[in-house]
Amino acid sequence: MQRRSLVAAALGAPVWSLSRAAGWPSRPIAMVVGYAAGGPTDAIARAIAEPLGRRLGQSCVVENKPGASGAVSILQERAMAPDTHQLLFSGSGSLIMAPLINSKIGYRAGDLTPVARVSSYPYFLVVSAASPVKTAAELVQKAREREGALSYASAGPGSGNHMATEWFQAATHTRLVHVPYSGDAAAMPDVITGRIDFAFLSGAVVQQQARAGKLRVLAAATTHRERAEGYPTVEEAAGIRGFAMEPWTGIFGPPRMPAENVQKVNTAVAEVLAQPQVSRQLAGLGQYAFAETPARFKAFIDEQNTQWTAIAREAKIPRE
Repeated sequence: MQRRSLVAAALGAPVWSLSRAAGWPSRPIAMVVGYAAGGPTDAIARAIAEPLGRRLGQSCVVENKPGASGAVSILQERAMAPDTHQLLFSGSGSLIMAPLINSKIGYRAGDLTPVARVSSYPYFLVVSAASPVKTAAELVQKAREREGALSYASAGPGSGNHMATEWFQAATHTRLVHVPYSGDAAAMPDVITGRIDFAFLSGAVVQQQARAGKLRVLAAATTHRERAEGYPTVEEAAGIRGFAMEPWTGIFGPPRMPAENVQKVNTAVAEVLAQPQVSRQLAGLGQYAFAETPARFKAFIDEQNTQWTAIAREAKIPRE
């Protein structure tokens, strides 16, 4: 109890909130993932679910409920009672990006209760190793010289790589051809062979191919130098101030989830992420772990909404 109290205090939570929440959870917790098993979001959820359950005194079991790129699981969580024993494990693609391009999606990130941000990772700007393009500046120059001819891959409309490239396109005053795929891994072969000119892809799929000499990394889409893996950032390489595409994951509860329950889960997540074996597992998935208060997580989501709404407007991304 003493260690838990110290963690709660470090996160700014009153210790009494943990005792008030002592009756919850009273049964096993379902951690719903809105994607199929085996994907990156599912892998992160599974890395923390079992140790999280131990700290909460109940089992925590991942349940995959895919549908409409995560929208089905979000709508279901929104309909839950405040004291539910079901939590949602989701991320920026479903909660921030999707509502920006789909007017019929039926939810906003603010509809749910932010509980704990878990992880994030940067995208990397890559070309085939056989490409004559050696730097991000050269890519921009080539795109300007061949307006409307260069192609880029994405995991589909509204995906992180799509939104990142729309921002890149608007900021560099270029016109590019969007080629959507079912995911980063599906796009990889065409980027490697050069059938697609470039892409912003997640580090988890990029680094192995870069080490094998099949991809050339031009820049990291982050403002954090320590996350750039030794590559220049897009701001450094292409002059786009503040450019970052760092998809994130987190745990959410239903609307009006009791604050003491929120804090209890948040504190437990911080303890789990502090475990060396968990942080190593997340690092192996290309993830950077977080430990922050629910209030800071909510503020972060508000900032993300504001930022990406402005980017979508500037880039004139159509809303379906």
